[in-house]
Amino acid sequence: MKGIKNSLENSSDHEIEPFNQILELYKEVEQDPSKRVRLMGKSFIELMSLADNSEYNEVIKNGLILIQALFEDKAPDMYHSKGCSFDQLDIKDKCVVLDILKKEFQGIFFQ
Repeated sequence: MKGIKNSLENSSDHEIEPFNQILELYKEVEQDPSKRVRLMGKSFIELMSLADNSEYNEVIKNGLILIQALFEDKAPDMYHSKGCSFDQLDIKDKCVVLDILKKEFQGIFFQ
C-alpha cells in the first residue's frame, strides 16, 4: 500500500486516487473481518494525518464517508431515522457521548 498521503502527492488526480486505493484494498480483505478492521483503522489514521493541510479537507470528508459506507455492517440510515441530533440530547446524554468520544480518541492517539 503506497499510502493515501503518498497517492495524493504523486497523483495528478487528487479527487479519485485515494478512494480508488481504499476500494482496491477493500476488495482484497472484504471477506476477512479482522483484516477489514485493520484496513478501516489504517485508512482512518492515514486520512486524519492529512488534517494539518486544509487543502485536503474535502478528501478527508469524502474518505471518511467512504470508509463508513464500506465498513458499516448495518444498512446506511439514508433518512436519518435511527438516531437524533447531538443538539436534541439532554445534558446527561451529551456528557456520556462526549466521554465516550474522548476515550476513543485518547485510545487512538496515546497508545
